[in-house]
Amino acid sequence: MHIINGNTSFAALEAMRQSLRDGYGEILCYHSCKVYDQHDYQDGLQVASSELVRKIANKVFRVEDYIHQQKVSSLISRYTINDIGVIHFSLDKRLFQDAFHYLRFGSESLFKLADELKLEFPEYNFRKMMVERGTPTLISFRVSIDQLPAAICDEIDSILETAIENRWRDPFIGASFFTKSSVPRDQFVALQKVNLPQNLIGIPE
Repeated sequence: MHIINGNTSFAALEAMRQSLRDGYGEILCYHSCKVYDQHDYQDGLQVASSELVRKIANKVFRVEDYIHQQKVSSLISRYTINDIGVIHFSLDKRLFQDAFHYLRFGSESLFKLADELKLEFPEYNFRKMMVERGTPTLISFRVSIDQLPAAICDEIDSILETAIENRWRDPFIGASFFTKSSVPRDQFVALQKVNLPQNLIGIPE
């Protein structure tokens, strides 16, 4: 966990635990993803939507045969998702390894579509396209403490309290969260390219 405009002395941790929302300004968050071209994320992080997933899918699922591609595009245009209106993120950079599937495959909303396309065109490996296309990227961004949902503040408070009791100097928040708000580009701190991670749990490719 990284606190902006703060420090990790025990006094500071206690002060933050007691006045999380008004004692500190911002917190640094991390989002694992894939970048497919220079225009991705130029407007920041957008909450998940069927339209956004279809836009990504059209960049990922491309085949050389023109007729086949027309059919693929048609199937993509009708695809919808259920996980709408959220952005998943973590509060500790070390967790990006646990989110390896976002860095290796991209949006998990693409899995179902890849399998549906495979049924139509068994000669293509659409999951392999998910692995081979796009650049694994870790986005760090700033969020105002007062904009965080209460559940996240409670989680941070609990971790800090435990850190103080056990005299930890590097509190670790081993959980992922989500926000229902888009993140403007000017709140980005960095877009860090990372190596393609291994398939740690053997997700079918």
